[in-house]
Amino acid sequence: MSIRPRSKLVYYWSIRHFILMIVVVAIVFVAFLYTVQYTVVSEQQRGLRGIARDVARAAEANGGTLPADMLVIRSLEQLVFKHGLSNRPVLFVIDKQGRLLQQFPAGPPVEPQQIEARLAEVTTGTAHLVELHDPALDDVYIVAVEPIVSAVSAQISGYVLYVERKADALDELLQFKPMRLAAILTLLLAGWAITFMLTRRLAGPIQEAANAAKQVVAGNYDIRLTWEPKEKEVYELIHSFKSMAERLQQLEKLRTQLLAGVTHELKTPVASISGLLQAVRDGVVSGQEADSFLEVCQRESNRLQKMIEDLLDFNSFAAGVVSVVFKRVDLKSALPGMIDRWRLGQERGDVSLAFEADDRNRDEDGRDWLVMTDPARLEQILINLLNNARDASESGAAIAIVCRRDARGFGIRIEDQGRGIPEEEQKDVFEPFFRGVGKKARIRGLGIGLPFSRLIARSLGGDLTLAGSVPGKTTFLLRLPF
Repeated sequence: MSIRPRSKLVYYWSIRHFILMIVVVAIVFVAFLYTVQYTVVSEQQRGLRGIARDVARAAEANGGTLPADMLVIRSLEQLVFKHGLSNRPVLFVIDKQGRLLQQFPAGPPVEPQQIEARLAEVTTGTAHLVELHDPALDDVYIVAVEPIVSAVSAQISGYVLYVERKADALDELLQFKPMRLAAILTLLLAGWAITFMLTRRLAGPIQEAANAAKQVVAGNYDIRLTWEPKEKEVYELIHSFKSMAERLQQLEKLRTQLLAGVTHELKTPVASISGLLQAVRDGVVSGQEADSFLEVCQRESNRLQKMIEDLLDFNSFAAGVVSVVFKRVDLKSALPGMIDRWRLGQERGDVSLAFEADDRNRDEDGRDWLVMTDPARLEQILINLLNNARDASESGAAIAIVCRRDARGFGIRIEDQGRGIPEEEQKDVFEPFFRGVGKKARIRGLGIGLPFSRLIARSLGGDLTLAGSVPGKTTFLLRLPF
């Protein structure tokens, strides 16, 4: 299957952001030009209407024309300033038939013939605007038409036409100027540079995480991620990847320890059994000594079988395929029986056991000790904890089993007088296949007893925790719900 080439994030997004920025700037610029042009033309039309209206009122007061003795041009310039216009005034006064009566200045840019050609549009009897096009100059003029009403007959006697070239705000804005073009190019390049730098800053930690992922795929879990991004999502990505790599490294270490431990634990009894059987078969030993050799072989075989069963049970619980059968159990009567069965199976008889059940707030019918649980699984947990307490204790030490009831349920505490668990190892005691440094040197095993017991406890609806450990006292707490 062919793999389509991929673009680098820094180029892929910086180019697209740059193009998007140009499109947005172009849209904003066009909208700006349209707004400016619309505003300027609207203001111009308003001013033209105002001037035409003021001139028409002056003509009405003078009998239909402007007085010949007044300084018309100066008055018009004042009106231009008053109404916010800037061009030189161009004015026509015509009668109602369209005949020219007056014009200012003498040589206006718009010829009277152009107005005569549009006379029907001009002499409508209302105030309005008319656009005139000059093909020769490619100019457009706006004509503000205002009727002159006779004061005597109250009839329209003529029209005032005020003319001005249509304002074009875009002409000035769109003129080519080197400095303006240089400024635009500088802004565009600066925008692209900023986008490129921001994208590169975002792509940096992602690229580092991708390179670290390649190392993990190659089997190298000792990675270093140096980026400390400020973005929450990228920060969480980097730190989640760090945690994942550390967890994988820990699991790989445990896997190596498991292989070494299983190899050692299985090889030792196999070698012992093989050597002892070889001695019996070859006649090196005989009689009672041979019987003792066979007895040792039986014990080693049983130990092998126990380790294999532990592995199978642990894998079954981890896969969630082992069933749990709940029954009503009276803890006060069931726990002593479990403890006695464990005591009878011990080769060492120098460890004393003490069981205590707190009878405070006991109901008369004894229901306060009843719990729904699996007695076989409960005994498995208890045996694992007692085995650990025995292995950690010296000769003559005592192990206490205390069962109490509180508002959350039942708590079964197993306390020993052993060496204690080092503080740096306490957080890992429930990790599968973990064995402390001191335990590796003294005790054989696979390191699955405690995690196996916790899995059972949680399947029963409770939990198993390390309540505390100091030299001379270690306490595990098994909790069961009502």
